[in-house]
Amino acid sequence: MRRKTAALLCAVILLAELVPVPARAVENVYFPAVNETLLEVTDATMPFWSGGYLYVCTTLFSNQELGVAASYNRYKQRAAVWRTDKPDMALIFTLGDNMVSDGKGNNYFPSAVTRNGNAFVPVSLIASFFGLTYSTAKVPHGYLIRLRSSRASLSDADLIDAGAGLLASRYSKYLKSRGGTASTPAAPSVQETPDAVPAGKTVRLCIRMSDAQSAGAVLSALSSGAGTGGAYATFYMTETQIRENGDLLRRMCAAGQGVGLIADGSAEVSPDRQLRSANEALFAAAGLKTRLCRIENAARDDVAAAEAAGYCVLAPDINRPTAPLRTSSGARTLLRNVAARSGAVTVWQGGPVTASALRTFLSGVQSAGGRLSVLTETS
Repeated sequence: MRRKTAALLCAVILLAELVPVPARAVENVYFPAVNETLLEVTDATMPFWSGGYLYVCTTLFSNQELGVAASYNRYKQRAAVWRTDKPDMALIFTLGDNMVSDGKGNNYFPSAVTRNGNAFVPVSLIASFFGLTYSTAKVPHGYLIRLRSSRASLSDADLIDAGAGLLASRYSKYLKSRGGTASTPAAPSVQETPDAVPAGKTVRLCIRMSDAQSAGAVLSALSSGAGTGGAYATFYMTETQIRENGDLLRRMCAAGQGVGLIADGSAEVSPDRQLRSANEALFAAAGLKTRLCRIENAARDDVAAAEAAGYCVLAPDINRPTAPLRTSSGARTLLRNVAARSGAVTVWQGGPVTASALRTFLSGVQSAGGRLSVLTETS
């Protein structure tokens, strides 16, 4: 009996030694996909968020499965994306001048950026211009970033289900390529002062635009108080505000600020139709679309319908629908509320905001090593 037990124990030990020891887990990996094809995951080509926009590498179009091709000339600092069946339908990205053109006198925003020797283009602009669809979906260890054409047949949920094994394989291969060097960041320390936020905290401030003059002053405050890490917020606007403030909207986008849409659940037109119309106005004004939205006076069905249509309905951690942010005292109160929350914090600031109060709030966040960031679809 002892011999059998010892033999079994040895077999278990040998099997354990054959199982590879995984590298330390890396969360929030972005897995790129086109239609039903799950692509390789590398640090050099991984999608990323910057200034509120999701960027994908031009290598995403190398197999031309979407009917779109791309090229990048690093010496001329120029990238191009075009339809394979209609080459004159193209976007030309001049990185040195931060410009985007379709070659027909029309300019767009934002431009491409470079990282790790590759060119990355804003996926929202690519999707809108070429009639494609992009989506983000939570998967183990990160998010699936999928760009698809009308030829795609699987939903995101079906693709994730069918490709679960391949996603796990892609993740394992990615960890191996990093040599197990991924590390988990240390937990942030907490400042002792009552107004301070925990060190390193990310605050996503979402502001309901009131009037153009106030919004312009807030933009200037964000710019002047940006420091080395930048200071960003997400401005939510109605369709009417978008149509009436094109110059201000383009200034926001050029500064890297985020944009969200506002719909009214009590209006005769359904919120999802309001959002669709507002997005069309946004594209006409600034050459981009957004999935971020807030539905005021919303019923549960309104939120469900908007989410089914692909929108990300705002669900803030701190909800201030009418409270103003006008004074330093109000800014310190908001800082205390932020400090009481763990992790990254999303704030809805529906009441009026003054530039001076925002500077106080920004100073309190940055003094603890925190930052103001735009809200993204995966935040």
